[in-house]
Amino acid sequence: MTTLDPSEPVTVSVTFDGTNVHLAFGIPRGNDGANGEVSAAQLNSAIAGTAPNLNSFPPYTGTFSDPPTQSEMQSFAAYVEQMRQALMR
Repeated sequence: MTTLDPSEPVTVSVTFDGTNVHLAFGIPRGNDGANGEVSAAQLNSAIAGTAPNLNSFPPYTGTFSDPPTQSEMQSFAAYVEQMRQALMR
């Protein structure tokens, strides 16, 4: 990998030596002048619109008969709505 100036575009090149494919990447460094360091405020701003960690969100534990009943589908729809609400910030 090669570090490029902030104004340069990302680059990727591919070579093949007859056996292996080699990828070479050029990645521009951040233009904050701090060698990639990010402040807490920058980090908080960047993640403000992302979904929260849902590791504690429970899996669906309901069951479905064949064919599913209206009650089973309503239960699942309620679960999906709870998940949708949990994913919103």
